[in-house]
Amino acid sequence: MAAVAVGGAFGAVSRLLVTQWLGLTMGRGFPWGTLAVNLVGSFLIGVLYGWWSHPAHQIPVVWRAGLVVGFLGALTTMSSFSWDVFELIQKGQLWRASAYVTVTVAGAFVCTAIGAVTTMRYL
Repeated sequence: MAAVAVGGAFGAVSRLLVTQWLGLTMGRGFPWGTLAVNLVGSFLIGVLYGWWSHPAHQIPVVWRAGLVVGFLGALTTMSSFSWDVFELIQKGQLWRASAYVTVTVAGAFVCTAIGAVTTMRYL
């Protein structure tokens, strides 16, 4: 439990910092921060999957939970994603909402696959 709590704290703070920074640099008209953390988190879980698929790279379950459930669970966010889509639709920005959903869902899968395949290839 402690590993999940610590990982979650770091993941949540990381998400906040990335979201705020991208909001300032890219503007607040599109949820760049949420998109970025979801894609990066998906890539990282792919890397971890690839790493842990090798028998020599096993780690204790508590560390896995801290990294995956804690850090990556807090870094990535389905609730903010859903809220962002809802806001875009409420503002009449259906094209942006559709593009955001497509890029997030397809991009998350592609990022996970790239992370896993790349890591497994170089082990």
